[in-house]
Amino acid sequence: AMHFLRANAKQFLEQAKFSMQRGFHNLVLFNVEQSMQLNLKYVLYLLTGEFPKTHKLSELFRLVRDLGDPCNLYTFYESNKDFIAIVEYSYISSRYLPESFNRDDAERALKLGEDFDRIVEECERVMRSY
Repeated sequence: AMHFLRANAKQFLEQAKFSMQRGFHNLVLFNVEQSMQLNLKYVLYLLTGEFPKTHKLSELFRLVRDLGDPCNLYTFYESNKDFIAIVEYSYISSRYLPESFNRDDAERALKLGEDFDRIVEECERVMRSY
């Protein structure tokens, strides 16, 4: 099964918390992005038996929406779209650009990641009873 996706998503979230404690704000956003990406791929796997290669959060959310979105993940996306775009951008910038995010960005990202992780946790339960 694809439980490694879920396990890794949780580990990236732990890394984000650790980075927050160390004041590594860019890494908080990067790790939250990874966590959300893997959580979305996990949900897509539960829905379809496979997961897509794309790593764009916005695209992954749209794929979930198009599959009927049993856990209302797209609602979460809609409510947080602007900041999710920043988190999505941090994934690219962490590699190529000297982008630097501040403590507020990092705290907001961490909260986003934790909220999303809880939603996916709930989603797992819903999906098991499908």
